[in-house]
Amino acid sequence: AGAAGGFLGLVEAVRQLTGRPLGRAAATATTALVSGYGMVDYDRGLCTAAAILERVGAEED
Repeated sequence: AGAAGGFLGLVEAVRQLTGRPLGRAAATATTALVSGYGMVDYDRGLCTAAAILERVGAEED
């Protein structure tokens, strides 16, 4: 997957928050946390990142 693989968690979080998951859905998800590391140099990651996403302005069910 290379560099593009780092976006898999972010894409799934957006899909869950917008109600369009691939596979199992998180019921009434309003917040998502995505974390990961990149630039793997054998035994350690050279960088880390995290993002917290929140669904706002969604219509109430």
